[in-house]
Amino acid sequence: MTLMQFDVAAMARNLATVMAVALVLGAGVPAIFALGMRATTLGRTVSADGHVETGTMSMSGRVLSTLCFGVVLVAVVLGIAFIVAGKQIMAQL
Repeated sequence: MTLMQFDVAAMARNLATVMAVALVLGAGVPAIFALGMRATTLGRTVSADGHVETGTMSMSGRVLSTLCFGVVLVAVVLGIAFIVAGKQIMAQL
């Protein structure tokens, strides 16, 4: 009977990689979406109860929110493509 040997360093690297990806995708994408939502209020006056009182969105707010929402959209599309490609690869095995 032989004992299996574990490469602890490789396991630690793999764990760190999984944790980093989970942090970026799990917290990063929603944070970018929240930044885009916040950017939609740039140039506007908002009361304490959340009601927009005056003004239109500034150009910098429009550009920043469009950029943020674009990044989130790309992340969602790539995630769906990754899931579909993974299912197709698993179906071939």
